[in-house]
Amino acid sequence: MKRRQLIIGYAFAAIGAALFSSKAIFIKLAYLEKADAVLMLALRMAFALPFFAAVGLLAWRARRATGVPLPGFALILRALLSGFIGYYLAMILDFEGLILISAQLERLVLFTNPVFVMLLGAAFFGSRLSWQGLGAAAVTYLGPICRLSTSRQGHHCHHRSFVLLAAATGIFAPVLPSFLVNAVLARIGPQSTAMILTLSPLLTIYFAVLLLGEPFTLFEGIGTALVLGGIGFYTWDELRTSRRIT
Repeated sequence: MKRRQLIIGYAFAAIGAALFSSKAIFIKLAYLEKADAVLMLALRMAFALPFFAAVGLLAWRARRATGVPLPGFALILRALLSGFIGYYLAMILDFEGLILISAQLERLVLFTNPVFVMLLGAAFFGSRLSWQGLGAAAVTYLGPICRLSTSRQGHHCHHRSFVLLAAATGIFAPVLPSFLVNAVLARIGPQSTAMILTLSPLLTIYFAVLLLGEPFTLFEGIGTALVLGGIGFYTWDELRTSRRIT
C-alpha cells in the first residue's frame, strides 16, 4: 500500500509540475491573438473561480457538519490581503512581464521564489540567514542574468482563440496543479514534492522551444543550470537542517 501511495504521489507531482509549466506558454500564445495582460488575468480568474468556490463551499459545509468553528473575520481579512498581493498583483506584473521577456526566462525568474521567502523571512520573522542560503541565492540570480542577456522573443506559433487560452491558463495552470500538489503532500511529503517540482522550469523551456520557437543556446543552458543548481542546493540545505532539528 505504501509503495502504491508513493507511485501515485510521484505521478501527481510530475503532472502538477507539467501543468504549472504550461501557464507561460498559454499566455504567450494568447498575446499573439492581441490579448492584453489585464484581460487575460480577468478571464483566467473568471475560469478558475468556480472551481475554488466549489471547494470552499464543500469545506464550509464539512466544518458545519463536524462542528468546527469557521475562520474569524481577522483571518478572512488577512486571506483577502494575501490573495490581492500574492495572486492578483503578482499575476498582473507577471503577465505584463511576459510581454517583454520569453516564457523560459519568466519561469526561471518565478523559480527564484524560495530566495525571496528566505530574505522576507529573515526581515520580518527573524528566520536564520546561512552562508549556504546566501551562496545559493547568489548562484541562482546569475541564471536570470545569463538568460536575460540572450533572451529573444519567438514568433513561430499556431494561432488560437485567446478566450480558450485564458480558460486553459485558468484551469490547467492554477486549479488542477494546486489540487494535485496538495494530494502529493499527503502521500510523499514536502521534501520529495519540492524536488519533483523542479521539473516545472525544464518543461516550460521544452514547450517554449517546441511551441513558441524560442531559442535555447549553450549560454542560456548555463543560466538555466545556475538557477536550478542554486535552488536545488538551497532546498537540500533547508531539508537537511530541518531533519537535523527534528
